[in-house]
Amino acid sequence: MPNPLKVACQKLKHFARLLVTGVLFAIVGVDSTFLARLVTDLTLKGLSLNQTREHLHLLYNIDLTKHELQHIRYEAARKAKEVNHKLDRDVATKVKTMEIDEEFQGNENVILGAADKKSAYVLGIKHAPDRTEASLTAFLRPIARTCANIQVVITDLFRPYAAVVKSLFARARHLLCHVHACRAVMRRLSRLEAKARRLQRQAEEDAKTLDRLKGQIKGADAKQKELAKKVRDLEGEMEALEEKKRAAREGRTKIVDNQLESKNARLVRYRASAKELEKRLARMRKRRDKLAGQVRKVPRELKRSQQDALQSGRLAKKFYDLLDDRSPSFEAHKARFFEVLGRSRWTLAPYLAKFTNEHPELFSLRKARDLAPNHQNTNRIEGIFGLFRPLLNSTRLLQTPAGINAYGELFRLYHNVTPPFTGPHNDTAPAERLGAKLHGKTYLDFLFPARGRVTRFVLGSSRTDSTGTLRARGLPGLGCEILAC
Repeated sequence: MPNPLKVACQKLKHFARLLVTGVLFAIVGVDSTFLARLVTDLTLKGLSLNQTREHLHLLYNIDLTKHELQHIRYEAARKAKEVNHKLDRDVATKVKTMEIDEEFQGNENVILGAADKKSAYVLGIKHAPDRTEASLTAFLRPIARTCANIQVVITDLFRPYAAVVKSLFARARHLLCHVHACRAVMRRLSRLEAKARRLQRQAEEDAKTLDRLKGQIKGADAKQKELAKKVRDLEGEMEALEEKKRAAREGRTKIVDNQLESKNARLVRYRASAKELEKRLARMRKRRDKLAGQVRKVPRELKRSQQDALQSGRLAKKFYDLLDDRSPSFEAHKARFFEVLGRSRWTLAPYLAKFTNEHPELFSLRKARDLAPNHQNTNRIEGIFGLFRPLLNSTRLLQTPAGINAYGELFRLYHNVTPPFTGPHNDTAPAERLGAKLHGKTYLDFLFPARGRVTRFVLGSSRTDSTGTLRARGLPGLGCEILAC
């Protein structure tokens, strides 16, 4: 149980720190460097312009326009680009294996990314106008010029990567991501399994529909028999009335005639209902016969589909095993796999044969056994995109390519010089794993050094606006008016 006195002292200490900070801001003020560091850090935490403005106003009584905030953002991005270039030159000789991937944000934004596999050092995150060979070349050419020692390039299954990697990284091996290959095969398997499930549902629904139709036909038959009995009874009553009419004296048959007319109208209705019921029964019997044939046919198709999905799954398992095979008999196993595909009559076999022939880079790792079995994937850059994507969306910088590139430069610097919160390397930043000397600096220290960042405000060099907010004049560094507390 915590000591109450210790807890009270900790609270008092925290309150005193906040009080001293508030008094310092009230007397000394906030200069441009502090404000730039604050706005940049809030941007990297995913705050939009409106959220940043609200944060500055509530905590520091600082009122900045969106234009002033954008100016700080793009100034930070410009400096981040310069720092990134310097860091890239420092670590370029240590980058041996690179992963490349892309993500799509909406219908018009393609974002390309590249990272070192061993250290997770981000080599680039940029907006591309489209996903073509020209765009890939424009993105990768600066990386190829800087990092001349790249030995392995890992990409997804997009075919233009092969030509781009061959032209820009002539000495590197091009590997295709096994995870993407497995996903492509699993999508095909999912279609086969979905077909089997669809046939299963159809068989169950057809059986229920047939049972329901048989019940309707049985009910219609009973109704038809009932109508036939009513018609016979009515005809008998009408014959009796006709006999009574003939036996009547002096032609007094007005009541009998009325009864005959009423029964005749009822007989017409009964016969019309019987005729309509006969047509309905004919339609239901026709549909019943069709459904009966379908109910007999669907189970055979279902069994075939289930068997197809099962055997295709076994072929996919052989393909997965071939991807992981690092034994000396790999070539023999590969030849055996193609022989099995050639004899197979299942749906996945021709797809696997074509897929394997069109992507020989899936097995290029077997030519040199110096890499780990799980090396051939793009997990690093995909994990980085998983961090980058939600932040980019929340900052509302997705509208323009310039906004995406600016945030990409800031995020790249932040990621490369900041140790991760979890994992085996949570004490070293990606740049440090490649030999860069950061000397304990954060990304904000690279962008806006903290030395001499507090400036005293004198009443004569400032003015108060109509809202009572104190504004400072002529603060260097940002080219805009900065507010003081």
